[in-house]
Amino acid sequence: MTLYEIDTAITELLNNVDEETGEILFSMDELEQLEMMVVDKCENIALYIKNLVAQAKAIRDEEQALAKRRRIAENRTNHLKQYLLFYLDKTSQSKMETTRAVISTRKSKQVEITDETLIPEEYKSYEVKISKKAIGDAIKNGEAVEGATIIENVNLQIR
Repeated sequence: MTLYEIDTAITELLNNVDEETGEILFSMDELEQLEMMVVDKCENIALYIKNLVAQAKAIRDEEQALAKRRRIAENRTNHLKQYLLFYLDKTSQSKMETTRAVISTRKSKQVEITDETLIPEEYKSYEVKISKKAIGDAIKNGEAVEGATIIENVNLQIR
């Protein structure tokens, strides 16, 4: 096999995933059956991973850029709505109608908490949040924490 064919074979195999979940649809046996040196397989897989990491970073960066654009659009919308409310109030109107838009107001009610300490317990809900860092520190200091343990992982690095 030529290098190009090897790359194509690895790429075709590694691209065999469920597009919705990312679940791998090929088996390790299929990877083992590729006729190439183990070091070449590993190198190609490592390069494939590097491409996926770069793709994920580009997607994350684009998500952040889109989120920023969304926030700007929402802020502009809110400011313009405030202007319309101000104008309707200034002209003592609750409705304005044109051929292309109807602008109106309506009243609504919402609960505002003015002092949380005065709210009766029956209206409070509590979320339990476990501090893994505090538990980890306690176990490292020799304390026994029932229901928790420290496990050692092996993490792969590709540079």
